[in-house]
Amino acid sequence: MAILTPVNDAFVDWLNDQVNARGWSYAELARRMGVSGSLITLILKRERDVSADFCVALAIALNDNVVKILRLAGIDVPVVPDLPADADALTAEALRILSQLTDDERGVVVRMLRGLCRE
Repeated sequence: MAILTPVNDAFVDWLNDQVNARGWSYAELARRMGVSGSLITLILKRERDVSADFCVALAIALNDNVVKILRLAGIDVPVVPDLPADADALTAEALRILSQLTDDERGVVVRMLRGLCRE
């Protein structure tokens, strides 16, 4: 089940500023996030709640800090040990995904990562 929170004015203002600063359309933002343009519109109109998954996709699209974006959206972010406050969005997404796996599945992923790190 996804964590949802109602959209707040500060988040919408910030998102508008980010899109305008990049010279993007909302369709371009949606494309970069891998979501529909209608989802962006509903969020901007405060007719759809924001999810943590949306914030992660937004952080990746904007190349911005996922923890900052989650907090702007009003989503409480637990502190993850050994994760710096400025961790990139892909690292945060990987940790989120890992947290949803079983112990055995996490073990497989860790072994795969170890293999990638060996030269």
